[in-house]
Amino acid sequence: MIFTKDFFKGLFIVIGVLLVAMILATFAISSTDGNSMYPTLKDGDTLLINTTVEPKDGDIIILDTADMEGWENKSKQIVKRYYAEYSTDGYYVLGDNAEHSYDSRYCGEIDKERLIGVAVCNLSKDNILDILKAIITGIFHF
Repeated sequence: MIFTKDFFKGLFIVIGVLLVAMILATFAISSTDGNSMYPTLKDGDTLLINTTVEPKDGDIIILDTADMEGWENKSKQIVKRYYAEYSTDGYYVLGDNAEHSYDSRYCGEIDKERLIGVAVCNLSKDNILDILKAIITGIFHF
């Protein structure tokens, strides 16, 4: 069988569609609201998050706090740093800017089913190579 130009064109289209589907199934975008993670993140930073991995100690995670009992902050999602050593059956999270952070010091651990994802890069400041590395690593779990 001789591979024609049209064959390779079709192959590249199929590969492209599969990669886009894998990216959409693995990642989401979130943004910060406030300065609780300053200086690591600032208000309005846009984050690429992996929705398919479990967080490791020290990861920045995004949690759904909508309708959460005992949660006094108005934000529907929070971006905080995960501390595994203080967690038992949920996520113990703290903001990097303790003076401006409503976090587990006040409300305790947050249930694991509220995890949205793990931040893999800051789209507001990371360069394209860091973003591509985060995407490739996230898709293939290197």
